[in-house]
Amino acid sequence: MNDFDVEVKTWLPSSHYKRLYGVAQATNTEVSSLVRELVRRQLESAPHVRIVRVSSGLTTEVEARLRELHAQGLSDVAIGAQLDISNKTVGLYRNQLGLAKTSKQGRPKKQSNTLPRDNREQATEGDSHE
Repeated sequence: MNDFDVEVKTWLPSSHYKRLYGVAQATNTEVSSLVRELVRRQLESAPHVRIVRVSSGLTTEVEARLRELHAQGLSDVAIGAQLDISNKTVGLYRNQLGLAKTSKQGRPKKQSNTLPRDNREQATEGDSHE
């Protein structure tokens, strides 16, 4: 991992800023230097925690189970209950896998006709073979 500097903006209550300003004046430093030192000390004293990406939850097992439950016609809510994940996450995974959304009755949702109403009427009139 490369070392680099990051500028961080933070919100402080005025009482905290006044205390830091007083210390900075007394020690002939800047408030930003004090904040930087406080953050560094806090991070060094904190235990290291591995951050897991949310999107890494779609394992091959979850994907296979999601495809299986989707093929059974279950809704996102029902699939979420089976997989113990939120229905929003089910929707994200479903979109990621390119699966069509199912209706509450378990059937694929009807796709809306993309033709404007006038064009649909013209298309049906010309299709009749008398």
